[in-house]
Amino acid sequence: ALLRVVTFEEAVAGFGAEFVWLLAATFILAQGMADAGLGRRIALGMLRLAGGRASLVLLALLGVVVVLTFMVPTAAGRIAMVLPICLGIAQAAGIPPGSNFARAMLIGTSHTTIMAGIGVVTGAGATVYAAGAFATLAGHRWTYLSWMAAFFPPVVVFVLVLWRLLLRVFPPERTDLTGGATYVRDELRRLGPLHPVERKMLAVLAGMYVLWIVGPRWQITTAQAGLLGALALL
Repeated sequence: ALLRVVTFEEAVAGFGAEFVWLLAATFILAQGMADAGLGRRIALGMLRLAGGRASLVLLALLGVVVVLTFMVPTAAGRIAMVLPICLGIAQAAGIPPGSNFARAMLIGTSHTTIMAGIGVVTGAGATVYAAGAFATLAGHRWTYLSWMAAFFPPVVVFVLVLWRLLLRVFPPERTDLTGGATYVRDELRRLGPLHPVERKMLAVLAGMYVLWIVGPRWQITTAQAGLLGALALL
């Protein structure tokens, strides 16, 4: 397909529909992110910006889930990265498991990780299937950017509304979470500088996103770019 002998869809036709290959690529990318540990570093880095204010920590956690959607294409993978951080913040700040803020963190991140998967075509297996259904049943092929333009803005609105709703329904017992901010700084210090495996993962992600954005100009589909990224990880 890269040499223009046949199209990518024709090249993989004997092994299944084109969107199946994008689904396979997303699972490989998710495992690569988990092995590299890059998602945890990104999450902690964003939380550090929130300082110790409870409301901003909650917003940062929801934002972390949205950002990870671009890099971890499974809801379970995103939760697996964020949940230990939520529990670490609660423990370091002396927040009991049944507190309002703990409830807001866990309910907010779980709802956001599902909704955020809708905003990016590679955000979840169901989204990949949906894009494939459009191509198979309606003959409409979504590009990475066209899907994001259509479905990502409602995700942003959802996250902001959810944030305000959680603060109203589960008002934090304390506005200052100094212990949580200290936990985030300590964890980042423990991680140290970027490791070689994290740099490689970043390089693969950057190359893949370039292809997802400008690839359609060269007739490189979203599934083809994702598969190239997965092959680079292997």
